Amino acid sequence: MTRGLIFSGRVLVELAAAGAARDEAYDVVQRRARDVAAGRTSDLKTALAKERLVKKYLPGKKLSACFRVDYYLRHVDDIFKRASVTD
Repeated sequence: MTRGLIFSGRVLVELAAAGAARDEAYDVVQRRARDVAAGRTSDLKTALAKERLVKKYLPGKKLSACFRVDYYLRHVDDIFKRASVTD
């Protein structure tokens, strides 16, 4: 539904962690996110995969990994366990 826009922050963090200059990574991700939001491109992952900076620092599976929801859900079981503990 969001066409990948919810993953823009993760892509930015991963680009910087891989060695890209944060300012340049931010510009690329934001520009492509605006394109997606405006309907000029279909989804963020496809748009970013064409970018030179992204190809250099997050090629192939590394970019795909940024768009996996399981990264955000990895602690969900622990959270529910803590939430259900009663004193």
